[in-house]
Amino acid sequence: MCYGSFLCRVTYYWIIHGTVRSYSAPHTNMDYALFMTPPVAEADIAHIASDQESSRPSISQDILMLRVAVAFLGEKEQTNWWSSSFLSKSGETFLSPAFPKTAALARVNGASAAAQIVHDEHIGIGDVYHLFRLPENIEHEISQLLAKDGSVLEFITSTQTAKTGLQELSNGETTEGIGPLLIEHDSIDKTLIARMAAAYMEGFRSGTQVYPYLRGSV
Repeated sequence: MCYGSFLCRVTYYWIIHGTVRSYSAPHTNMDYALFMTPPVAEADIAHIASDQESSRPSISQDILMLRVAVAFLGEKEQTNWWSSSFLSKSGETFLSPAFPKTAALARVNGASAAAQIVHDEHIGIGDVYHLFRLPENIEHEISQLLAKDGSVLEFITSTQTAKTGLQELSNGETTEGIGPLLIEHDSIDKTLIARMAAAYMEGFRSGTQVYPYLRGSV
């Protein structure tokens, strides 16, 4: 571990008592939301990546793509639904030296942690799931995918590519709402992904914050 270096210390982030602390990196104008998922050693990433293949890679890949697109579009450079910058160019510049082999995982985890807090504040924590708080087995599958291949970040090379990705994931669905939005569906599948993507797509288009979720009985 590299706790002795200043850069490493400021790139390990903590969520404490349900609040997010922030740290301004020296010589920059960036305030970074402090996150912890908890910190993952690079040796652990290799172990995750060597696990057996997921039984449903297509669903997990779609969820990962949706999560990355929404996390990016919600950051402060785009719509400012959550005040993080992990998926921005400046975030890449800041994190890549500290996590040379796992920068994609660190950046997605940081943005996802910021988005998770905002979703939890609006939806609540309990017998519910949302895009940034899913069952443990799905979270594990997403981590496997991201650890093996960070090319999903090509999905967010610009605001337009991210929005185009949302449109493709929505698969023609039309869903809209304001604030917490219950999606009545009994499984985590492509239909659910499409409805969530459609809800976020309309929210970003109209400038209306929306937080789709489903009941925790899936």
